[in-house]
Amino acid sequence: MLTPPPPHGKFFADTADDIFTGVCQLATELDPDDWIAELNPDKTITVRDLIDKGRDGVLEAELTKFGKRLGNKSLPTKAELLFKHVTIRQHKDNLPSSAEYFRASELKIADDLRNEIIHGGVLPHIPVSRALAITMFLHEAASTAIRSIGFAYPLSLDEDYWRELAATKNPGVVLTQPKPSQT
Repeated sequence: MLTPPPPHGKFFADTADDIFTGVCQLATELDPDDWIAELNPDKTITVRDLIDKGRDGVLEAELTKFGKRLGNKSLPTKAELLFKHVTIRQHKDNLPSSAEYFRASELKIADDLRNEIIHGGVLPHIPVSRALAITMFLHEAASTAIRSIGFAYPLSLDEDYWRELAATKNPGVVLTQPKPSQT
């Protein structure tokens, strides 16, 4: 039997997981008041912090810590959190009967499969057609997260930069370098 790659290797669900983490973190920055309810109201705050940072500074620091802890949550939990605060925006061409249509239940299935691969010790038999369907679903799930936050908040995108990325042979290299106007 094949053994899975080490846990630090990337799996199909990792990219979607990273996107949901980033989108949740961005949402906490764009609308912090909406996310305050996610904080632990019983957490002890020192008077020193309150004096030094003020109420808003303390809440901002706690939301930042919350955002950093999101990486430890499961993909379905992050999706649930995001869509509790942001309306889900499905792709206009994906019908509810489509395999790519975002469903929390399908996200849980994909996440369970990822856990089985990483922690199960062996690769389960997955027909290529099912693996492709899961991969396409995860791609659309990540796109749904991005689309949803884009509809929820007035975000502007640098269209010229995105066109440049699309035209580059190796966009991974471009993504790690600052845009010329940013240097």
